[in-house]
Amino acid sequence: MGNRPKNPELREGHANEGTALERSKPSGRTVKAKAPRCPATITSKAGRKMWREIWALGASVYVEGRDRIVIARYVELQERRTVILDEIGEWTSVGSNGQVVLHPLARMLSTLEAQLVPLEDRLGLSPEAGLRLGITAVEHQSKLQAFIKGDT
Repeated sequence: MGNRPKNPELREGHANEGTALERSKPSGRTVKAKAPRCPATITSKAGRKMWREIWALGASVYVEGRDRIVIARYVELQERRTVILDEIGEWTSVGSNGQVVLHPLARMLSTLEAQLVPLEDRLGLSPEAGLRLGITAVEHQSKLQAFIKGDT
């Protein structure tokens, strides 16, 4: 009484849909989804635009209930980064003893940018992370499809 495969006619369930790598490849479909309502904590016009663009980029991958907080945090940090860059002006300032020192906001900017990098990776905003999450630019898909069809 060894393990014998079940008769195909008696099998139930779903057929294997391929490997994880095959399932992660872009399907060529364009998903048009409206971005969720922008949180009140995102106050600038540029921040609200970024909110919509990020949701549009990951429309086929992001889930509102799961990703909303992370995307909001990313956009809020980007807004803070913009404010700091506007405020810095000169990258150095004069210290209490007359010496030239790095502007205090420059240190804050460095810390803030260090927080942005892992979020960009999680959201698929870098090219490598985007490929890993299956986020690709529609224009690249269109060019590839045109090439395959011979419409170059």
